[in-house]
Amino acid sequence: MARTLVRTVLLAGAFVGSVYAVEPGRLRIATEGTYPPFSYQENGRLSGFDVEIAEALCRRIGAQCKVVQQEWEGMIPNLLAGKYDVIVASMAITAERQKLISFTRKYYSNQGRFIKRKGDDLGMFDANGLAGKVIAVQSHTTHQKFLEAQYSSSQIVPFPDTEAALAALAEKKVDLVFADTYMLFSWLKGDAGACCIFVGPRASDPSVMGEGKGIGVRKENVELLNSLNAALDSILQDGTYREINERYFPFSIYK
Repeated sequence: MARTLVRTVLLAGAFVGSVYAVEPGRLRIATEGTYPPFSYQENGRLSGFDVEIAEALCRRIGAQCKVVQQEWEGMIPNLLAGKYDVIVASMAITAERQKLISFTRKYYSNQGRFIKRKGDDLGMFDANGLAGKVIAVQSHTTHQKFLEAQYSSSQIVPFPDTEAALAALAEKKVDLVFADTYMLFSWLKGDAGACCIFVGPRASDPSVMGEGKGIGVRKENVELLNSLNAALDSILQDGTYREINERYFPFSIYK
């Protein structure tokens, strides 16, 4: 039965790719929906930077797209199972993930930072200084891998999504949160983030955290991948990307 399922998934992926090469059709695009400002629920629909980028790319390739919500842990498995065709979910391009799926070129850069509560004295901010401190992070992410590699003496507590990790920090259940710099910047600007501040340097170790955020597709969908790359180049060149960027950030997140 397992072999039949794998064969069915592969055939389905090949069929989608061949149809797409002739006539752009319908694409299902997965995003997380719990990662503001990149993806979140607003008035009963998915919104955010990732959603707007996905919609702009769809317009460029002439596809009718439906953006669907998917929990982070199942993001790649469900792409491979054919439940959707594309991932636009702030996913870092890493060598490990590239063994399973293909990525476009980056559509924004990848940096991580720590935040803490205002007034908390955490001492020296290095691996030794943070020994024993409780650090919250989203599970199954490059941020978790980075902490495990660089801060193994700390108590690393994974949460199902970054919003839950941030809530734990605000409620004084953890000492720090480590997450994407741009997501944290947006959170700190809001009322919930009034409790907290950035601390320590930015982290961008490519060996662990990847070479930027990419859009994922199944490996057999080569023509779709090429079309998405061409569409990405187009929105970068004509100002569409900049307009989307400026709705969420007062600086470019591409470089």
